[in-house]
This record gives sequence, C-alpha cells and structure tokens, in this order.
Amino acid sequence: IQGEMLATSQPKYRGLLHALWLIYHEEGVRGLYKGLSPAMLREGVYASIRMGCYEPLKLMLGEKEGEQLPFYSKMLAGGSAGAVGAFIASPTDVVKIQMQAEGPGVVPKYRSTMHAFATLWKTDGIRGLYRGCVPTSQRAAIISACMIPTYDHTKHYLQDNRWLRPESIEVQIVSGMTAGVAMGVVSSPIDVIKTRIMNQTRVGGLKYRGSLDCLYKTVKIEGPLALYKGLVPNVMRLGPHTLMAFLIVEKLRNLAGLRGI
Repeated sequence: IQGEMLATSQPKYRGLLHALWLIYHEEGVRGLYKGLSPAMLREGVYASIRMGCYEPLKLMLGEKEGEQLPFYSKMLAGGSAGAVGAFIASPTDVVKIQMQAEGPGVVPKYRSTMHAFATLWKTDGIRGLYRGCVPTSQRAAIISACMIPTYDHTKHYLQDNRWLRPESIEVQIVSGMTAGVAMGVVSSPIDVIKTRIMNQTRVGGLKYRGSLDCLYKTVKIEGPLALYKGLVPNVMRLGPHTLMAFLIVEKLRNLAGLRGI
C-alpha cells in the first residue's frame, strides 16, 4: 500500500530485502509476524472449503473415473470453490490486513485477534467485517480458477506423457510450483486493490467506492505498474505456499483412501 494515492512519492521500501530489514529494524521479529493469528485462521477456513469443494464440483460438471474434464470446466470448479471459501473467511482477512498495516511507533488499535473482531463489529457492524468481500471473492475465484486447475492439468499432463512417475513426489512438486508462480502473477493486481479497500476505514471518509473505483484511481494516479507492487514477494510467498498446500492435500487424500487430484 506504499505510495497509495500519490502520483509522485518516495517509496518507504526499495524492495523485498529492504522491507524485511527495515521492518525488523523498526519493529523486531514481532513486526515480521504481525497479523499471524488471523492469517492462520483465515487460511484454515478458506483453504479447507476451497480444496474440499473442488473435486465434488468437478463431479457435478460431469467428470467420470479415468477421464479428465476440459481445462475451462476445471477453471469453473476451482473458481466457484475459491469464491465460496473466500466469502465465508472474509472477516479474518479484514482483521489480518488492518493489523499488518499498523506501522512502528503507533499504539496498536487491537490487543488481539478477538479484540479486532469485536472492535470492528462495534464500530462498523457486519459491513465492517465484510468490507472488501467482493474483491476478496473475485480474487479468490480468479486465483483458484488459475491455481487448482493449473496444478491438476500440469500433473496429469506430466503423468500422461510419462515425463514423471504417476503420483510421485516429483510430479507433485513440479505441478505445485508451476501453479504457485501462475497464481502469483495472476493475483498481484487483485491483491493491490483488495488490500487498499480493506485497509480503509470510515474515519476520515472512504477513499474508494468499490473495486472498479480503486482500480481507476490507482492506475490514473500511480500508473498501471502500481497494480504489480509486491509482485516478487507475492510470487516468492505463493510458490512455496502452494507447493506445501498441494503436498499436504495429496497426502491427506492418500491416507483417506481417495485418489489424487
């Protein structure tokens, strides 16, 4: 969110490593893990629903044993699963972003995750907790329509062409990293818009009326490259995250006696 609504500004962070060093220097190790509790809560709710709904939705779209759906059908299944999961988990995302946006030397508004939920409910009501749920669900639909089908399709392509052994750790790693990089590139512009909307409060007036208004103002004032602020750390975060998520899901499905994705 640095440089937000400023046509010419000197960014506080010159890059990923500089941001890590400066945050550590100003706030210590705790600053690097700010918002961890709501982030874990959000991921638990969102990822469980997203991953759990994907295979049933593929069956609803006509997938049969031993056959593969077209990629566009997998995108529909992944996007639908992601949108539902993100909408339900949206309040945890609002809390995470507001806690992470508090800078050094500022008295924290929230003592804990539960205090943040209670404060937002008291000051802004249910609308405050679901502020930004539309761009959040849009983002989830887009990245889930990209991430899960990319993993699914890459994995079966590698297996069907005998490039890697079926259901091996190697095929899962290659497919997971491919999906993570694709998701990072696709999600960056949506992340910028979602973060800016969720970080605003009614105190002093809202800067943006919605997703399109935020997109228009960001591009007009800061230029189109502003939509890709944080691309490198985003890809570096989502690559390993996506890989680990799929490795765990595949292992759990195997333990439960279910076939792989």
